[in-house]
Amino acid sequence: MAATIRVLGQSAPSGMVETALYTCATTSAVISTLNICNFSGSSDVFSVRVCVAGAGDANEQYIFANAVIPANTTVPYTSGITLADTDVIRVVSTNGNCAFQVFGQENS
Repeated sequence: MAATIRVLGQSAPSGMVETALYTCATTSAVISTLNICNFSGSSDVFSVRVCVAGAGDANEQYIFANAVIPANTTVPYTSGITLADTDVIRVVSTNGNCAFQVFGQENS
């Protein structure tokens, strides 16, 4: 199995617009780190979901749900999230002042 370590996704979506940050398009992927960065001078609220096979919204998908992030702060989340083909990480922030990045390894 070949593995590629890289930046898997980056997004700074508009406020209240849920966005697919990363969709696994290989056999599997391991997310080593997810960063949430509030780049503004005021706090924001964000959510992050892992949707198995691109499933619709469900409570069990949340890693973060309506979490407050202070102004000019970065929250790193390192947990080794594992994904299969077509699994999706979706993100949203209330004010659109957050940038999201995922770093990890794709396996094929």
